[in-house]
Amino acid sequence: MRRWCESAVDTYRFALAARTRELFPRQWAATQSELGNTLGISGEQQGSTERPEDAVDALRTALSVVTRKGVPYRWAAAQNSLGYALEVFGGPEGNTERLEKAVDAFRLALTVLCRECFPVNGP
Repeated sequence: MRRWCESAVDTYRFALAARTRELFPRQWAATQSELGNTLGISGEQQGSTERPEDAVDALRTALSVVTRKGVPYRWAAAQNSLGYALEVFGGPEGNTERLEKAVDAFRLALTVLCRECFPVNGP
């Protein structure tokens, strides 16, 4: 898993050189989100506090372009991922400020990703 994560991180960073914010803002933001997700997974796998911090930065950067009004589902997904990264970064250290920000991000995501909007199909 570690090798896969490192390869994915390198690939997303390479893609960001071509998918610039100025030329391809939505694709750039999507790549930032995927980079943030991968960094969060990598940090959790490695028990590192550096990777989740980088994940938080990448996700916040993505959210500077992806707005609730413009692309609500992607915005909510990025908020959810931000909550996860903040939880990974704050949980082991007992950083209550980070954990509170994680809860805030999860709550924001739930304003769009609600049961009424996205019901689960049961048997």
